Amino acid sequence: MGTLADVNVPFGSSDGTINDGKVSAAKLASNAVETAKIKDANVTTGKLATDAVTGVKLAVAALNFLGFAGKNGAGACTCTGAKVGDKVAGVVNLSDGGSAASSFESTITVANQIQQSAAGDLSTKNFSVLLVVKS
Repeated sequence: MGTLADVNVPFGSSDGTINDGKVSAAKLASNAVETAKIKDANVTTGKLATDAVTGVKLAVAALNFLGFAGKNGAGACTCTGAKVGDKVAGVVNLSDGGSAASSFESTITVANQIQQSAAGDLSTKNFSVLLVVKS
């Protein structure tokens, strides 16, 4: 009987390790990778399916609910606590009721501000914004 040194190992070395790049996704059986084998912090946003994260998994700290006043014409409205990169999930007109999201930016571009895109006079109106926090 031969020894391990006598065996041709096309995908690895004689110590049993597999060389880099020798196992592709096509060579893995369906469901071959188990959750327990995935290291922490190795599932990135790009690897999550659209709508894969539900409200049950969303931390309360991921949301920020703020109030602000509108202005006369397009421009910056003070919105203390808003951070660059936060996503605007919704805006409610507290003065008249209803959604006002179309009157404001969809992603915060300046810290502590929300940009009013509507050209009209909203200076007498109060709003509430729900932000999905970037970090």
